[in-house]
Amino acid sequence: MRKRSALLVVAPALLASACGSRGVGDDDAAERTLDTFGAQYAAAAAEDGVTADSITIANLADLTGPVPGLFKAAQDGMKAFVAYTNSQGGVLGRQLELQTYDTNTNATEHRIATTQACNEAFAIVGSFSVGDNGGASVGEECGIPNIIDTATSPQAAEAEGTFAPVPVQPNLWPEGPIKWIKDEYPEAVEHAGIIAIDNPITILNGERLVKTAEHLDYTFDYVEKSPAVESNFAPYVVDMRNRGVQYLTWSGESQNLVRLMEALQQQNFRPDVVQFDAVAYNQGFLRQAGDAAEGILIPLNVALLEEADGNPEMQKYLEWLEKTVPGAQPDIFGIYSWSAGLLFVKALEQAGEADREAVLRALEDIHQWDGNGLHAPTDPGAGIPANCFVMVRAHDGRFERVYPDSGFDCDSDLYEVPDIGEGL
Repeated sequence: MRKRSALLVVAPALLASACGSRGVGDDDAAERTLDTFGAQYAAAAAEDGVTADSITIANLADLTGPVPGLFKAAQDGMKAFVAYTNSQGGVLGRQLELQTYDTNTNATEHRIATTQACNEAFAIVGSFSVGDNGGASVGEECGIPNIIDTATSPQAAEAEGTFAPVPVQPNLWPEGPIKWIKDEYPEAVEHAGIIAIDNPITILNGERLVKTAEHLDYTFDYVEKSPAVESNFAPYVVDMRNRGVQYLTWSGESQNLVRLMEALQQQNFRPDVVQFDAVAYNQGFLRQAGDAAEGILIPLNVALLEEADGNPEMQKYLEWLEKTVPGAQPDIFGIYSWSAGLLFVKALEQAGEADREAVLRALEDIHQWDGNGLHAPTDPGAGIPANCFVMVRAHDGRFERVYPDSGFDCDSDLYEVPDIGEGL
């Protein structure tokens, strides 16, 4: 119904454009234009990516842009999930077909891709894009179920019809990892520092982290922004050393992070605690950073790839990723994408039919979700994030569990961050 309404809103403008320059004697042409548009509209209104044999889903991910391959793992994970699902007979007697889009790390491309997906696919599944704010309103208007990996913007997080296996809320941030670091390194957090890539999303994440940490009595002596691509982090490192930074964190992606780690090593300076987020949890980062990565801490809300032997769902993800995209690198974005696929299939099976509104109702009713053990439990129906974490450390070229001994620590709260949007 939403898709039909959206097309009806556009129709008068298109007809006005078609008829506004019409001259005397052009009535037949106008009628042909009206008939053609009517046929196109009827086809678009009926098209929802479902046939007797297949259900088409779309995946939107940043593959190109300032950081090439930024979220390629999310799209690779969805390719693997579709291949696995089809090997099991598909869903509701139909095979899944996957349409992929490159959102080029910007909101305009995301809007264009979402518009195409609305007309070509039944649902959007497993997407991950920095510019996901671009298509948020488009998805709402067309009524397409949008099961993203996790939102990067407030607009996407709050959009009607958008769900995530790992939801976020713009004003919430987990306290657990910050409390753990304070307990383990109480002196270091009295001289904290953060560098954030100068992008609205990374600035927002940095702001939420800093305000939560300050709420827990961290003192930030150094707060800095860097360009989207920074070739020389030496001045940042010198400044941090002069300010006595003992705890360093980061809000950005892993390619710039490698250069920061190299600069720390070259300047022979290392804060007592270096803690990064999940972007650093991949073998590519370890290989590129080399010895400079030794000892960094990373809080995660996913099960560990290194412990896949005891996790059947993780084994499926790794097996089918290698089968479907040989040589692809597993990481947290691919794990999220696989879980998004599982969530979509569960909602589709609960709905019992390939009907968008029925699937959306089913998604609203799912309040316990961990992707069959792939990540900490969340509430996708209400959009409530996980308050659980596991802390890992880079050591001897691999990641290892530091805390807790098994599973997740879920004892801490989600902090309601005040005055979000003020910036760093």
